[in-house]
Amino acid sequence: AVLTAAILTGTEFSGADMRDVVTTGTDLTVSTAHADSQLARELTRYKQYAPGVCESMSVAGAPDLSYRLVAERLQRHLLPALQCAGLVAAARCNGNDPTLLAASRALLADALRLNPQSWEAYFALGLVTPPDSSAELPDGRSLTKQLLFVEAVLHAPDQPFAFPPLADTLQSGCRVTLHDGRELSAVDCHVEAIRLDPDYALPYLCLGMLLHSGTERVELSDGRGLDSQQLFLEAIRCDPCQGLAYFGLASGNPDQSSLIHLPDERALSTKQLYLEAIRHMPALGVSYSLLSACLATRELVTLP
Repeated sequence: AVLTAAILTGTEFSGADMRDVVTTGTDLTVSTAHADSQLARELTRYKQYAPGVCESMSVAGAPDLSYRLVAERLQRHLLPALQCAGLVAAARCNGNDPTLLAASRALLADALRLNPQSWEAYFALGLVTPPDSSAELPDGRSLTKQLLFVEAVLHAPDQPFAFPPLADTLQSGCRVTLHDGRELSAVDCHVEAIRLDPDYALPYLCLGMLLHSGTERVELSDGRGLDSQQLFLEAIRCDPCQGLAYFGLASGNPDQSSLIHLPDERALSTKQLYLEAIRHMPALGVSYSLLSACLATRELVTLP
């Protein structure tokens, strides 16, 4: 949700910024410590003109009059506010509270009512819609998670962000048809995301995890053929904090004594790669168990 809110607002902010917004109360009161961030400004301005809309994230919606007042006075600010508020609602419950998720989807649907062409709203709505359900749109359509990402691609074909989650909706061997007639597999979706943004870490990471063996390769749009190890290294080049990429390098290294050279010129053993995975993703429990298998009897290791 932090990454998505940054995409929607065009603003970079830390996890602490989001936590302040997420944990300061059900009325989405914004911490003054981060009042200069665009997200804070949007939510503060949103509350100023329609306090009823953000009274409680457990209520999916607000009186029509409040929405009309906001639309009249602040239409250009309402869309990002609705989108961010919807994502905050989803983040607060970590996807586990049906009431908050319903509120999140309602807010994002209202964003589409204001701008039916908003790819960000389709994208965000896809993120908070469960795989086995559909989202009801203001125009009467009922779209599945997959179709919401297809709509996001339709309205922003030059943006890479909808392609990785679109790939996640596809079962093995299945394809999805875009509005331009292209039929894409999960691999094709990630390759397209990389074509649109060669410095986007997520599709490299996902492709590395999709490959079944270290000898398989995937051909990118620029002609490069990369195996899983090279894909994980590309993910780390784009984002050195990708814990799953370090995990993929470690678990896919058949020779625990060999060193893998990272883009930052470090050369790490399998054990060190697991430690890097733990540093960036301490909740990934399997890293600890596989790290323990790399240790000699009575050998101690210092966790990050």
